[in-house]
Amino acid sequence: MEYEVTEREQSSYQCEECDKVFYSKASVRYHSYEHSNAWPYQCKQCGRGFGNKYLLKRHMAKHSDERPHRCDICQLRFKFKNVLSTHMIIHDEQNPFRCEQCNKSCVSKSDLEIHMIKHSDLQPHKCDICHSTFKYKKMPYCSHEYT
Repeated sequence: MEYEVTEREQSSYQCEECDKVFYSKASVRYHSYEHSNAWPYQCKQCGRGFGNKYLLKRHMAKHSDERPHRCDICQLRFKFKNVLSTHMIIHDEQNPFRCEQCNKSCVSKSDLEIHMIKHSDLQPHKCDICHSTFKYKKMPYCSHEYT
């Protein structure tokens, strides 16, 4: 089997500070911001730098409580459009297991059972050390769990 070298693989650009290799001038220029910390777009609230306006705008949403993207079905609001898109899966009619309290749909019966804990006062998970109880197994436990 013969291997043909493409034009993209033939041209490479090396960072003058750390010798990393990139396949475009734009990539090495973007990378160079990491060394100089002179990003072209900076957050005015925290000083973090970004290589383009889109990344800065997305980051700025983290500093805001604004949630401009609304689910037309359940009225929940989200900061980011892609999070709303992911959320819409719960309303998919193909998910046959539906919560009667909030209309969330789940792909399996076990997922629905886990979800239903949210609506109950049950706290089925218990700390072995202090015997505190929790709704979800993955919830942060007591402070002694981290010492």
